[in-house]
Amino acid sequence: MTMPELAVDGASIVFIGIFSPATVTPGWLASEGLLAKEVALSAVAPLITPRLTAFDAAWLHCEATDNRILFSTTEPAEFPSLCDLAVAFLTSSHETTKVAAVGLNRNVHFAVASSAEWHTIGDKVLPKTYWDPVLNLPGTQSAVVVGIRTDKFIGQVQVTVEPSSRMPPGSAGIYIEHNDHYGLRKVDTQPTSREQFLSPAEQQQLYVEPSAGLIPLAREIVTTKWEDSMARADRVIEAVWQMRVG
Repeated sequence: MTMPELAVDGASIVFIGIFSPATVTPGWLASEGLLAKEVALSAVAPLITPRLTAFDAAWLHCEATDNRILFSTTEPAEFPSLCDLAVAFLTSSHETTKVAAVGLNRNVHFAVASSAEWHTIGDKVLPKTYWDPVLNLPGTQSAVVVGIRTDKFIGQVQVTVEPSSRMPPGSAGIYIEHNDHYGLRKVDTQPTSREQFLSPAEQQQLYVEPSAGLIPLAREIVTTKWEDSMARADRVIEAVWQMRVG
């Protein structure tokens, strides 16, 4: 596998459902044994309100609202700790917690050697054949590609490719976000065409009512799918990286 040197390599785990954000604090995570005490104590001026909690503590960034929990890090050495924290959170979470979906996500920035390589990637991600007649010097600002899941879960895999905002002045780079979205329901078969996937009936099937009874399934996904999801993200990153050539 040929991978670029990553200027930023981040990962996140997201839970969608019903939560009590005011309880998801550094102190609570430490008291439940979900976060090392020294990590929790490193949190500086955490924001804690009835509707929103947000804090940074050592390697961890956390955001909690009444319908979304996010744990993230930009330290690849802590990816296993991130996964362990997410699983432990589901095990120890507040009695009112209900879940409907899980996101296993990766976001990276990498530099390219020249603006020519930068534009080559943009033109392969989004060819300009049909844009040249109607726009002057069209360029790719953001491209989002969605794929159907290949396992037994509802959901989708979404890849976003954009110019990086994290490069030094005068340098060019690429940002990739790989969102591996799992709805907490299994199906016997997946859509076999784009038309079927985008049909109103199929889109309606993507909704899952949040439930405490789905917590074990969410925990199973994080435990068993995390490494595969990160490997798929690597393949996407490699594929985009290879687009710079020719």
